[in-house]
Amino acid sequence: MNVPVGLAALALTRRHVPAGRATGPSPRLDLVGAGLVTAALVALVLPLVEGPGEGWPWWSWGCQAAAAALFAVLVPAQRRIAARGGSPILPLALFAGRAFVVGLVNVVVFNASVASWFFVLALYLQDGRHLSPLRAGLVFSALSGGFLVTSLLAGRVLASLGRQVLALGAGLRVLGLLALWVVVREHGTGGDILWVVLPMAAEGAGQGLVTGPLVSRELLGVRPAVAGAGSGVLVSAQQVGNSIGVAVIGAVFFETRHSDGSVAAAFGVALLLLAALSLALAALVQLLPNTPAWGGWRRWL
Repeated sequence: MNVPVGLAALALTRRHVPAGRATGPSPRLDLVGAGLVTAALVALVLPLVEGPGEGWPWWSWGCQAAAAALFAVLVPAQRRIAARGGSPILPLALFAGRAFVVGLVNVVVFNASVASWFFVLALYLQDGRHLSPLRAGLVFSALSGGFLVTSLLAGRVLASLGRQVLALGAGLRVLGLLALWVVVREHGTGGDILWVVLPMAAEGAGQGLVTGPLVSRELLGVRPAVAGAGSGVLVSAQQVGNSIGVAVIGAVFFETRHSDGSVAAAFGVALLLLAALSLALAALVQLLPNTPAWGGWRRWL
């Protein structure tokens, strides 16, 4: 299903995105850096994806050790390339400022909670409430609706509240997740689906306030010369967060289900962990630099 979407995106990009113009000599591709980064990320993510299902065998821990070693080799290799005047695939200058590093931590935490939320919600709706994939997808549209509304407003809220828009979005997610936890605790896998839909809409609204502003805050202070590398690091952090979230929250979900035998109980535990991750995000964003238009809040009164 993704192939025609990708082809359409390529066609539209060629038609509507203007071509760039190089202002200097084309940099040489950092093949050594690309190989080290690829190997390190595979060694980091592979055991997170496959390890829980295999019972965390010895090779999963070996991969984690290998990932640490590869990242340790990558750093001096990138420094040497930069010292020779080359173009390292991972410019270490990106990590010189606190904003980018803290932003990456926020990206990992946020994406860990989002990917795992989609995962356990689908299991609850289909295995717990026995909805078909189509009906479960229709229920998901409530989350998408909340996301759509707040994502359209996120730019204005960001201009007014600065980094606190991220805390506001994280807080909305906490409220939605805890409200759904109450519903699941009271009704299990039964009850009117409306009581599931309403907290989902609130959770989606929180996501809409976080997704765009978090990316813009992350890349705000990145110099144009390394913006491409910064974007690549950001996307990699998102994927690592996705993998960590699904692996950890998924492992807790299945372990609770195995010991309790109840999808509702497993989903409830997962909801509490997801709420804790959102609270952690609300705290971590306070470490980001803040440049709000402090008078902007008056426009909302």
